[in-house]
Amino acid sequence: MTTTVIPHTLNHPTTSDYRTLTPTAQALFDRAQELADNTVDAREYNAFMQIAAHAAGLPTTPGAEVVHCACPTCHCAQIFPTDLPGLHTVETTDYNLPRLQCPTCTDAHPTPHDD
Repeated sequence: MTTTVIPHTLNHPTTSDYRTLTPTAQALFDRAQELADNTVDAREYNAFMQIAAHAAGLPTTPGAEVVHCACPTCHCAQIFPTDLPGLHTVETTDYNLPRLQCPTCTDAHPTPHDD
């Protein structure tokens, strides 16, 4: 008889609701995002993204980015990593970066509307 070992996988959240964060965590997330937006140093940017992810309670890997849902329809409060499947680009910023909708908003009301 053989035994198959099934690897243990951790159950980490893939999104976080901004409204459920403590005021301190919200302030830390907002400040880290602001600092990330205003730096040109890649190492600083990555560090600020790690801080924002930690404030939101999301696990990250080095170089990962987290964003707040940019849905203009429902003003969603979801925070998520930018490599999450099912995201939709709402618009592109002046720096040619996408502003993203979370998968829930993408399914419910993609913006701009897809036919």
